[in-house]
Amino acid sequence: MKLLQKKYKQNISLILILLLVIFGFFHLIVSVLPIDPSSQFILLAQSFLHKRLYFSGNVYDSALYNGHYYYPLGPLPALILTPFMYISARFTQGYLSILLSITNFYLLFLIAKVIIKNYVNSLWLAFAYIFASANIFISFTAWSCSLSQVLATTLLLLALYELITKKRYVLVGIYIAFAISTRINLILSSLFFILVIIKSSPTKKKINAIAMFLLPICIMTIILMLYNYLRFNSFFETGYHYQQLSYELAENFKFGMWNIIHFPANIYYFIFKGPEAVFVPGTKVLTYPYLKLDTWGMSIVYTSPIFLYILFKRKAIDIVNYALLISSILLFFCLGYYGIGVRQFGYRYALDFYPFLYIALAYSFQNGMSNSAKILIVFSFIFNYYLVQMV
Repeated sequence: MKLLQKKYKQNISLILILLLVIFGFFHLIVSVLPIDPSSQFILLAQSFLHKRLYFSGNVYDSALYNGHYYYPLGPLPALILTPFMYISARFTQGYLSILLSITNFYLLFLIAKVIIKNYVNSLWLAFAYIFASANIFISFTAWSCSLSQVLATTLLLLALYELITKKRYVLVGIYIAFAISTRINLILSSLFFILVIIKSSPTKKKINAIAMFLLPICIMTIILMLYNYLRFNSFFETGYHYQQLSYELAENFKFGMWNIIHFPANIYYFIFKGPEAVFVPGTKVLTYPYLKLDTWGMSIVYTSPIFLYILFKRKAIDIVNYALLISSILLFFCLGYYGIGVRQFGYRYALDFYPFLYIALAYSFQNGMSNSAKILIVFSFIFNYYLVQMV
């Protein structure tokens, strides 16, 4: 009897999560497809086709140097788009973003299934990451900054899945190298993989494994330095020092692109900032839409509460400790950045380390997922879906 009840509850859980996944991806596709075809990576891909590294004109977030406009973000998304632009000039970033989001969902499911060995709960965790966290914003918008993070997530997840399954370290290194060519700060994530390799590899093979892992990363670093030199006559300049900024960002930048003085504001948006109430003008009477987001950011507590389970159910094993360590390191560098992540839902820069938090989260549910966790995921999705429409 108990076995039948367990089977019945699992079937109900499976049906519910499949309906949520279908609903989520249907609305993701509807939201993403109308994206502006003249987005930065599309324009950069067109420039690559004409053997140029700069835009033909000024676009949002571009960097002006020697009379030409460049895009500071890593070039990999534009390189991926280039053959599609060669085939059809009507191709948009939205198509690539949809494909990557579906891929990310599948990779998240596979990673969770390896760790918790339950396909229904793995579906719940994958859904939670894509739709019940701040990730919903980058999946639903397909702006260039969003596409960069969706692609970086794909590459990090590929590296993590390879690490916990076949452990082909050169392939892990290739994935991380490409992630770095998308978001340069992800070079810091190499530490996580080095720590895992040191812990899990036989003593005599550690050096060889680390060398195989680092080789593609070193090659990619050299390529990116040459890319910078061709654009800005400097191996280390990515374009951020020449970026055309709005007034508030320009004022922030005067305190330094990275400075400890930016910590309080970033911490405020990452941990404390909630949605804002909407009142009838001149009153304190709530009116539709009742709540609105602050596009400068919103706390992980509101946008990605599923990760709070790590605090209460953390499994004290090496890979989890390493994942939390690298998340803390990446967060530290995010907190000193002047930009905060304006034009965002949640705290967008945290998505650089969400794949590592996901590893820790999966281990937290290794012994099962409670109904309260699933209810939290559902309500978090509803909350996020409601507010992300306002970005």
